[in-house]
Amino acid sequence: MTWVREMVVGDAAAVSAVRVAGWRAAYAGVIPGAYLDAMSVERDAARREERFAAGRAAGLCDLVAAGADGQVAGWACCGPRDTPGDGPGAGEGELYALSVRPGLLGGGVGRALLGAVHEEA
Repeated sequence: MTWVREMVVGDAAAVSAVRVAGWRAAYAGVIPGAYLDAMSVERDAARREERFAAGRAAGLCDLVAAGADGQVAGWACCGPRDTPGDGPGAGEGELYALSVRPGLLGGGVGRALLGAVHEEA
């Protein structure tokens, strides 16, 4: 069973671990290995913590999916579509990122997050 909730700043390290593992799994052989190897959960978590309050103030919504064990299984970020003025898409929401722990792919975590993003948007 997976449930989705708003991210809190204390989730930053777990979200970063999911993001880095997801990038390494998804982009192996596509992005140079040196780049993927240089990714750091600690650096990513520090950036995420630093930007957390500013993101909320800008209308971003960070969501986490937790599994039955209570651990962060996935993360999604959504917010307003970056459309100037009143052009096409102005006032609409957009999914910016979605990551799932690689070992849980196909288990409905991404689907649960996407459903919550649709509700948020």
